[in-house]
Amino acid sequence: MKLERFKIRLSEIKQLTERLREINDNDIRNVDFLDENDIPIKIDEKNIDDWNFTGLNITDFIDSDFYITGFTEENIL
Repeated sequence: MKLERFKIRLSEIKQLTERLREINDNDIRNVDFLDENDIPIKIDEKNIDDWNFTGLNITDFIDSDFYITGFTEENIL
């Protein structure tokens, strides 16, 4: 049985990339991260301070759960 090929519009990729650039072009200290009800979430200042040493971007801060865990043995090694 042949699987249907995954399809994606070029415009979708460009739209996603543009939004990611828009997010990542901000200073992390000037961003309010909101939950699904548009309520700002509380993030430990230490996690934000430590994140600045990683050289990664804001979307990675959220995607990696660093905003919750900060540095752990797992992500230091």
